[in-house]
Amino acid sequence: MSEQVVILIVVAVNAWLLLMAHKAWRLGQENYSRLPDRIPVHFGLTGKVDRYARKSRLSVFWAPAASVITQVFMTGVFWTIYKAEGPDAAVILLLGEALTFSVCWIMVRVQSLIINTALGVSAGAWSYMGAPLALMLVLTVLFTAWPFYMLSQPAQFQSAVICETVDSNLKPIGSGQDFSEEAKSITILTSWKNLNGDVRLEYRWYGPGGELVHRGEFKKKYKQMKFNRSMWYRLDLPYFRQQGMAVAGDWSVEVYEGGRKITREPFRVTPAQ
Repeated sequence: MSEQVVILIVVAVNAWLLLMAHKAWRLGQENYSRLPDRIPVHFGLTGKVDRYARKSRLSVFWAPAASVITQVFMTGVFWTIYKAEGPDAAVILLLGEALTFSVCWIMVRVQSLIINTALGVSAGAWSYMGAPLALMLVLTVLFTAWPFYMLSQPAQFQSAVICETVDSNLKPIGSGQDFSEEAKSITILTSWKNLNGDVRLEYRWYGPGGELVHRGEFKKKYKQMKFNRSMWYRLDLPYFRQQGMAVAGDWSVEVYEGGRKITREPFRVTPAQ
């Protein structure tokens, strides 16, 4: 799904929610003078009123106000996740917007329920709350289950870059295929999708003679799910020179994920000028 379509859906949902909140607010304004001094503010499982409050701006208008606040907060959270994770998080954003809609729908229905019950034209809460509560329950289950579904998906290797090092934003510095033997380090930077849960990456570095000169491993259990991750491993090239090894020549590095060979990346170390 393109970003333009995602943005259009988000804008449409939020415009609809604002219209619903506006209509709920107008309902309160139009009937405020007609309302009795005691306003129902809570309903039991039977749908009957079990708590009242004195009529005030707060007791009459809290529901549409809370709807707008909730809409802004929840949309902001899901939009932030979407922008941080990129297009792969579109499902999370749309599920989040659907959940936001259901919660705000409940609040504007509460406004109608309060006013109509206070005016004596409503017999119970369930006729107002049944549909939005059912929708919220279904969406909550889907939203809760989605991370577990993502964790069940295998990691997908995207790309690899050989460079001298990476910056604080995990961007490669000095990338290429040829590196001077005076370089302080050689780094492999890999990009992944769905690299979550228990992560185990192994790096095998092969020197100019084709022999295995270094094996390194990265192991970590990620509790936070991410759609995209960048992982790097750095080889200390001066160490091998200090050991008297001739480092100039053709090298390669292999990356293994969970014991599976993912990629082999060749590069060359050239003699110092």
